[in-house]
Amino acid sequence: MLLTIFISGCVHEKNARYKEGEMFNLFEDPKAICCEGLTKVVGSFPENQQCIAPTCPCFVCIKCGDREYGKDEDLCNCPEDCHKK
Repeated sequence: MLLTIFISGCVHEKNARYKEGEMFNLFEDPKAICCEGLTKVVGSFPENQQCIAPTCPCFVCIKCGDREYGKDEDLCNCPEDCHKK
């Protein structure tokens, strides 16, 4: 039996589909994917003009590539959308 729940227009199943801005760890959820239209990127973040990588296989779902500086996007995980920031 497959359990499906609709949350904010994105289907959550046994193998989770993560929404924009949600971070996940592949050790904990190896089959995790992002909702349609989102890109899975490494959960790195800018600090002191450098990109700091997480110490886990952590990813975040973002709308990278739409030419707009969006939620949870930065120069480390989506430079193509953040070139003006």
